[in-house]
Amino acid sequence: MTHSTQLILSSFFYAASVLSEAQAASVPLFDAALNSQTIYSGAAITTGAESTTGGSLQAVAGVTLGANAKVDGDLIAGAAITLGADAKVGGNAKARDGATIGADVTIVGNLNVGDAALLGATTKAGNVMVGGDLTAGAAVIVGAKSAVTGNLTAGSNSSATLAASATVGGNAKAGTALLVGGDVIIGANVTAGTGGVALGQRSVVIGTATAGTTVTVPLGASVNGKITEGLITILPTVSKEDIDNQKEQLAAVQAKLASLEAPLENQLATTMTVDTRLEAGIYHTTALSTTAGITLTLDGKGKDNFWIFNIDNFAVLGANMIIDLVDVTDNSTLIWNVGGYTTTGANADLFGTILSGSYITSGASTHLTGIGNACGGIFTVTGGITLGASNVIGKEGCTAAAISPNFFIDEYGTPDILASYFAPAVPLLPAFWLFGSGILGFAVMIKLKKRNHNI
Repeated sequence: MTHSTQLILSSFFYAASVLSEAQAASVPLFDAALNSQTIYSGAAITTGAESTTGGSLQAVAGVTLGANAKVDGDLIAGAAITLGADAKVGGNAKARDGATIGADVTIVGNLNVGDAALLGATTKAGNVMVGGDLTAGAAVIVGAKSAVTGNLTAGSNSSATLAASATVGGNAKAGTALLVGGDVIIGANVTAGTGGVALGQRSVVIGTATAGTTVTVPLGASVNGKITEGLITILPTVSKEDIDNQKEQLAAVQAKLASLEAPLENQLATTMTVDTRLEAGIYHTTALSTTAGITLTLDGKGKDNFWIFNIDNFAVLGANMIIDLVDVTDNSTLIWNVGGYTTTGANADLFGTILSGSYITSGASTHLTGIGNACGGIFTVTGGITLGASNVIGKEGCTAAAISPNFFIDEYGTPDILASYFAPAVPLLPAFWLFGSGILGFAVMIKLKKRNHNI
């Protein structure tokens, strides 16, 4: 093998090893489960009326959504959930304890609770309260005209009650008695485990009816399938599932970020009283309070960059504060790492992800989203999250990413953006083609040299 060939191959394998090592070092700050959340609380979450969460929401304790509040993704609670009138959950809703659902609420996916489920009435024609299955560990009460498109299952030792004109698209099962109001339609079978089935006037069961005691079918009601009485059915117990607790991971991430040293010129004052412009980097202050109405401009210089604000104690962001992104690429990252609590004033317009060791509160009409199409988010380790009316956290239809998966801190404690390893003057794949072309060119030159030598 010639020296030229050895050099070419050595260069190729060295480049490949550098890329491989860069990939191996690029471990995202959050795991996939946590990074898919837009709001996460180590305690409870309460959102105000008309608030919007563009992504999923999870709390170690209970979750309360105000009237007309909206969550685009899933809602998960380690205790009970309470949804105000006209609230909407775009995915599944799950609570370790019970659920109280207000009038005209919509849950697009399944509703699964470890205790009782109480669904309000529907006043809107065609409104679907639960778009999938409703499963509860205790009693289920469904309000008038409410619709469950899937199966309905009450606890193994509990009853189920369907108010007038309610609809169940699949099976309806209760551990004890099943009480059906007038004009109810059940699209499949009904089962009362140890009690009876009582149908209301003009109610219809498309399938069979099975009861531990009796099946009552008044004049005008109907059961299209077989009626079986005196057959005891023991429904399986719905266990109270533990909710994934990400508090330890959050605390570890906060400590990792806090360990990053900010240069002397990036030590911020504890108060920001005027409009300020900051280039990318790591910033530090013992606490941060901003005057109402100021603008914080972040200048990305058109490159993939990151801003890390390490705030030891608390952050108080004033009303009407604006964060303005200038030449910031979609692959960039902005993290507010606050050791204590965080509060924002009304009408603040913010970007990035807030990590707080303690609680987070916001004023009315606060907006926070990620960079580019990322949702961004707000996270607490030990405290609750209380959002004012008309808050928007993660814009509607945003990509579920609290922190860019391309941002990482390597084994040497150096933060970086993964794309920076793969950002030569030409894209990576064309670069390899050019590199291959170079090798081919060298090979042709060597062959011609040998041919000329032989001549």
